[in-house]
Amino acid sequence: MWPFRKPPPPDDFSAYTAQMTVARETRWSREYQSADNSERFLDSRFRDGSASITLSELTREWPEWTQSEKLEFAQAFVHYQGRQRAKIVRFLMRNGDHHVWSTIAASVATTLSPKESLPFLRECCETCDIGRGANYFRALWLTRSSEAVPILWRCLDRIWKSRELFEPDSFCNFTTFDAIWCIDALVRLQEPLESLRDRYERLKAHPTMREYALRWLSEHFESKES
Repeated sequence: MWPFRKPPPPDDFSAYTAQMTVARETRWSREYQSADNSERFLDSRFRDGSASITLSELTREWPEWTQSEKLEFAQAFVHYQGRQRAKIVRFLMRNGDHHVWSTIAASVATTLSPKESLPFLRECCETCDIGRGANYFRALWLTRSSEAVPILWRCLDRIWKSRELFEPDSFCNFTTFDAIWCIDALVRLQEPLESLRDRYERLKAHPTMREYALRWLSEHFESKES
């Protein structure tokens, strides 16, 4: 979803879209774009209630959907607030893949208890490719559980051993991106800054990802330096 901006906060949504047009609409989403096409983003139709689904419908239709249709539904599902939310989350956990699981990871963490969500997120972290775990790391800190901490440390150690971690990249080094978000999650779960500072300093010197490290981690480390 790199080409798309995230939707604005709900209070600003109407004002933000007043000067934009709907470029495309599907069963689950609307794509908005500015007049000069310099800005665009996808928004879920579950937000305004113009999309709906039941668990029985999803169970029946899911096998017939293409991979892109499954992913679009997963992306839009974040704004679903129906009474079957938890049941649908569990269905996606059972019937998805890493594309779907990464997309719904935050919903897993915020909808289900840590007792139910942590084993799933741990397995996702252990089986996903390095460079594809950032959404799982965010979901782990969203559980607000101390049991997420050792999972994140194992993930960070695994990432840190990767040969690609400090390689330059013309677009985005996703291995480094994973490291940044894993450190962010650990800090948000109250891990001591000094246990992570050396890694932060290494990432600050990255040949092409320095800006990302500063953008996402400096708020934790820079203001607390002596």
